[in-house]
Order: sequence, then C-alpha cells, then structure tokens
Amino acid sequence: MPMDDRSAALMAEPHFWPLYFFDDEALEEYDERSRGHDGEGDTEDDAKDGAEGGAEGDAKGDAKGGAEGDAKGGAEGDVFTAEFPLDDGLGLRLVFEPGACHVDLSVVSPESAEAETVGWDDTAHSHPHVMPWAELDLLGRAAAVHDPALRHPGPMTALLLRFAFLSEEGDEGRDEDTVASIAAVADAAFAAVRPTGADGGTADGVREETRDWFDLRDLRGAGVEWTVRPDGCRAVTQHGPDGVPLHSLRHPVSDGFPFAAWSLLLARATELLDAVRADPALRSDEVRAALGRCTGPGGHRHLGPLADALSRAGFARPGMLRALSAGPVVKAEAAWVVETLAGLERGRLTAAWCGRGRPAGGRSWRLSLSLPAAGRPGTSGSGSPRSCRRRSTSADWAGRRPVAARTRGTRTVTWSAGTSTWTW
Repeated sequence: MPMDDRSAALMAEPHFWPLYFFDDEALEEYDERSRGHDGEGDTEDDAKDGAEGGAEGDAKGDAKGGAEGDAKGGAEGDVFTAEFPLDDGLGLRLVFEPGACHVDLSVVSPESAEAETVGWDDTAHSHPHVMPWAELDLLGRAAAVHDPALRHPGPMTALLLRFAFLSEEGDEGRDEDTVASIAAVADAAFAAVRPTGADGGTADGVREETRDWFDLRDLRGAGVEWTVRPDGCRAVTQHGPDGVPLHSLRHPVSDGFPFAAWSLLLARATELLDAVRADPALRSDEVRAALGRCTGPGGHRHLGPLADALSRAGFARPGMLRALSAGPVVKAEAAWVVETLAGLERGRLTAAWCGRGRPAGGRSWRLSLSLPAAGRPGTSGSGSPRSCRRRSTSADWAGRRPVAARTRGTRTVTWSAGTSTWTW
C-alpha cells in the first residue's frame, strides 16, 4: 500500500500541507515547537500542554493522535514517507523531513540495493526538476491501476507535483487547452487531499496550490530542451540564461541520475496501462458501444452505463470502476480511465471535460542578498543542501533565517563569505 494509516492521517491534518509547501509561518511554528520539545523556550503551560498531549496520544494509540503531533511539530527527526509501487521492488519513494525543510524523491528498483535519489526540494540548493508533466501523469495513472486503493488525481499527484515541470515538449506547453487540463488535474489532486485548503481558489478559478506550481515550475520560454542519450534514456538541458533556471540531476552527462532505473519505471507504467487495454472485457459489444458514447461529445454524461457494461463483462479493476460510478464522479479521474480503456491519447478527454479555464500569466522575481560572513564558522560553499536551513537558524546567526522573497516566484538567496559566493 502506498499510504499507511499514519501517513494518510498526517496528510489530513491542517498543519501538514503548509509545512510541505515550506510556508514561512508554519515553519516558524514548527521550529518553536521543536525547541519546546528540546526543553528550550517552553513556558510552564507549554510544557504541561505538551505532556498532556503526549499522554493522550500514548493512551489512545490512534493514528490521528500520533499524526497530529507530527504535523504540528516535534523533534527535528520527524520524517514523513510515502511509497508508490508499480511492481514488486519497483516504484517511487518520497521522504519529507519538516525539521530540515527537505523533500527527497527517489526511485526504488531491482537494479539497485538502495533507493536512488532523482531530485530534492528544500530552501537551499534544490534540484526539483525531475520530470515533465506527461511523465507524472503517466506514473499517477499506472500507480492507480497497480493499487486500486490509490486514486488519481490524488495523493501521489499532490505530493509529487513539486518534482514535475512544464516546458514546450510535445504539445503539453504549447496547447493552451492542454495547459488548462493540467490545471484541472492538479486542482482535483489537491481537492482530494485538502478539500478545505487554499481558500478555494484564485481569480482565474484555479486553486492556490496549482497557481503556485505554475509560477514556480513553468519553464516555457526558458530554453529547456529534451534530448536522448546514447543509451536511449531521455535527459534535459537548458540553453540561455533567461527565464526560470533549470535545476535537475537529469542532464545529459550526469552520473548522479539513475537513468536506467527511471527508464525501467516509465516502461513498467506503460505496460500497466497497455494491460488494461488488452482486457478481454473490452471486446464486449455492449462495452464497445458504451465506450463509444463516452468518447463522443458530452461523454461524461454516459459514465454510468459504461461502468454497468464493464461489470457485466467481467472487468475486474475495482479502482477504475469506482472512478466511473462512485458519486460524485470526479471528471479528471473518470477522463483518464476512459482514455485508457479507449486507447486515446493521454489528456484528450481531460481537456474536453475539464478545460474550463487556464491559469492567468504569472510573473516571478529573484532576490539576491549578500551578507558579510568573514570569520564566521560554517560559511564555506560546501555542505549538504539539507543542512543550509539549519545552519541559518544556529546560534552563529542569532536564530535568524536567511531573508528570501516569496512573491509567487523562485526564491534565490546569495551568500558571500570572503571570496566564496553561492546561490540558491
């Protein structure tokens, strides 16, 4: 199962998603609670509340109590892990460390004894540009086929969206209807995991989380180019300094990206969807007629009869049947199911059924801040990315965090220490 009870309960807590999105206020609150758990800065009432909360969680032993404590804060070692398998020993693993402001995405495969990192996101030198939107959508569909309990769009898309980006590859970045359908899928994913979050949406009808993703991960016009390596694996590079900079391990000459394992993952995802199309139930005349109505104009109005026909034909994929019949039907979910059953191009029905609007054009700003740091310990350009935020809150900086702009764009902070300068 990709989500155990503790992970699912944690994601349902109101504090989880602000922390996951590195919201400044949520991080400040988490830091304060972490210091309290360490015995620093606690008032008598805080200590009493913490003791009572811990006792209550221990006494009840339920997932919600434990998850609530983890979501609100605690020891710096708190870790959230989610796994999304596509086969035995093959899948994706996401690890979120709120105390370090670090999210790591890795691929698990039979080719390696350990999970191999494909990208990470943090408040330091992140490398979040792992895959184009089309690959995330492919993996989300395949994971839902493999595990009927996992819905797509749902938790996987919401968690992994920060590792996908938009470019002009194929039609995904050129066709505005397709861009609108991407927004609809992202909206549906966040609605599934955060139904009351983000104040509903923005002026263009798109959820705030989706709007932020477009602002941060839209690399159209930024000189991004996809190439094929000699080994047949796809890689990405960037030409020219304009636009959002590309930060990816997946560049053509990289020895730090697991190209073979990633290609194996994508191939398995394609196999899972092809296997659905080969199901004997789809050869039923009744199913074919019902499917034809669903792929025509207003096809989302004919989902019920298709689900009934599939059931009578012996189609044994409960997750896909649920997407067509369980009310209220989520159009973005039903659309990919019908596309898969009919062998249509991915996104075609999603655009027709859900392309109700598109995010308005955004604008990003970059802030460079140089701080004199000569003679201070820990100011060299080396060190792991996940240590940067913790260094900035150490006693050397009097508990201060590096100043960064959060104006719906990329955040860049330049540190200068003697002759060494580095930027993230």
